[in-house]
Amino acid sequence: MKRYAIVENGVVTNPAVRAEAALNNNWLELPEGLAVQAGWRYENGTFIEPVVEDEPVKTKVPLTNIAVASANARLEGDIWWIPESEAFTLTADVPLPDGELMIMSERVIDGDTVVDDMRFIAVIEQGQVTINGKFKTSGNYQITAERLNKGLARIGQRFELAFSKIEFDAYV
Repeated sequence: MKRYAIVENGVVTNPAVRAEAALNNNWLELPEGLAVQAGWRYENGTFIEPVVEDEPVKTKVPLTNIAVASANARLEGDIWWIPESEAFTLTADVPLPDGELMIMSERVIDGDTVVDDMRFIAVIEQGQVTINGKFKTSGNYQITAERLNKGLARIGQRFELAFSKIEFDAYV
């Protein structure tokens, strides 16, 4: 039995076929000891491993001077206490161009188990981000750089936000 790789349009599509003979011109016999994988290129009689480029370095963008305002909001330790369904405005300085970002605030139990989330649109103008919202259900909510950066990576942004967790207790 000989080992073959099936190559279509110059790319290995099946790297591990064993047979007595090639079925067609797309079946190329593998040299002894060579292991190829799907996705390798085949050019001029040579199997070429794809080059994996390094991840681009992402710029860390700080979120500073964070403040929360509402009729009854108050900061207790590191947690903002806000009555359920009361409108609030979160502001912070951020060196980003004018635009909008989707912000995820996760409702958690036991300090870190995510049970739900709420989405807010953050408006960035002249280096300041503004989020207007309200928590419709009482509970502990968190906005974290880790969660927002996952979303930014998913949409291909080349920056990550850097800030400490912003935590809320919405109460009845």
